Amino acid sequence: MDLNLLSTFIQVYNCKSYTKASVEIGISQAAVSQRIKQLEQQLGAALFIRKGRSIEPTSQANYMMTKLAPAENLVREALYEVGYKVYVQEQFAYDLANSGLHLVDAPHSQMQIFEDLRNRKVDLAIDFVTANDPSIVSEPLCSDKMIIALANNHPRIGDELTEEQYYNEQHVTIKTRRQDIDTFTILAENPAPRDIVFNAGSMSAQLTYVANSEALGLTTERMKKYVQALGLRFVEPPIKLINVEFQLLFHRANLSNKAHKELRAKVKQLIQAV
Repeated sequence: MDLNLLSTFIQVYNCKSYTKASVEIGISQAAVSQRIKQLEQQLGAALFIRKGRSIEPTSQANYMMTKLAPAENLVREALYEVGYKVYVQEQFAYDLANSGLHLVDAPHSQMQIFEDLRNRKVDLAIDFVTANDPSIVSEPLCSDKMIIALANNHPRIGDELTEEQYYNEQHVTIKTRRQDIDTFTILAENPAPRDIVFNAGSMSAQLTYVANSEALGLTTERMKKYVQALGLRFVEPPIKLINVEFQLLFHRANLSNKAHKELRAKVKQLIQAV
């Protein structure tokens, strides 16, 4: 039997409404009704009857629920948690490595992230938001400070870095862009042009290049603990950079979905515990 049918039955039983169940599951009311009809056909018995504007479970539905209730959490896990696909920035992938979630490196384009959320290609994304989309909900996750990474044996920079030194050096960036603007330009108070020698595909690639060159890299405080083996030093930025405010992004249809709310709570707990 299709577990989606049982999951839908449980939601309708708990909500006593096809409409409310459709919001919880994130599908249309018509799809909920169709699933219940399929289940009734397989069982050869009615599960709900109309009473005014509401529905009531039949004796068959009540009996089924007594058997299904103990396994409800297991059904939810089988249907949702294992199958959840989450876009993550690299530093969060390490924090969630043992979460059991399907983690995918987030696209460099935020518009692509939004499009994939709208098309339900991904269930959740961790990103910093610079654009609004009415179909996408954002919830605060954490704030991260930006720092400058450089090779441990850098010949010209000591424990402190001046603004003049910063702009005189070469730089390694990452491809992540928001509204076609690079991260530094978004975060810096008064950004000036920099000499970019390499545009890396990831933070780890960026920092590996930095460790083996005299170029500088802008990274996050959170990332420090994962790259200690590279032999890097980290200094405070000589220019004012705002902190990165990371958000959980998801489709509005999942706002009240119980299983999705549990997913978001789990991700928040793991990220904020670090």
